[in-house]
Amino acid sequence: MKKKFILKIFYLIITIFIFAAPLMAENKSASPFAPLLSGRMGVSMVSFAQVASSSEGTATESVAAAPESGSISTTIASIQYEIFQNNTRSFFFNGVGSISTTSLDKYYAIGLGMNWYLNGAAALATFLDSGMKIQIVPKIRYYAGIDVLGRYLAYTTSTETRGDVGFEIGGHLGAIYGIDDIRGIKAEAGVFQGVGIETSSTNIQIMLGGTYFL
Repeated sequence: MKKKFILKIFYLIITIFIFAAPLMAENKSASPFAPLLSGRMGVSMVSFAQVASSSEGTATESVAAAPESGSISTTIASIQYEIFQNNTRSFFFNGVGSISTTSLDKYYAIGLGMNWYLNGAAALATFLDSGMKIQIVPKIRYYAGIDVLGRYLAYTTSTETRGDVGFEIGGHLGAIYGIDDIRGIKAEAGVFQGVGIETSSTNIQIMLGGTYFL
């Protein structure tokens, strides 16, 4: 029952990501707010604990192994596409994955979420008034947000490397400093609670990168 429920949530997140992102991107032309593309790199630190069913041995083993817990740390890269509903709130679609080639421990996720900007103008906005073009260009922005992600976690126990699918729910805080009208530097940190078929997890992510108004 738990496995079926987790898989349904996982597939639902993936489906929404696949179909909703293109639809929202098509509607951006009707908005005065430019969408924001972000590219970031950082680290994901995941603490996990196996559930009892994931640690069972094969049929030839007389005694099932005890559930294990542990942690992984992996270098990640992320691409995010953000669409502004107004000048203080946005929706985003996000993909993140391990880029380290030296470890068997991996983390991959795609999902969506919302940001709330805390200090006024959040997006590059263009308005036309009586034939005059008016642009609002944000400089320093602080924001808080929520995320819902479908994730795949590869983790190593004392005996083997295993893979687990599931979902994560969490939140983040961040800041963007505008270098010029369209480019910026972005720093973000988030904490996410994950539930998988084999594991439960807590994921801390810290990332730094750049932004570009499209």
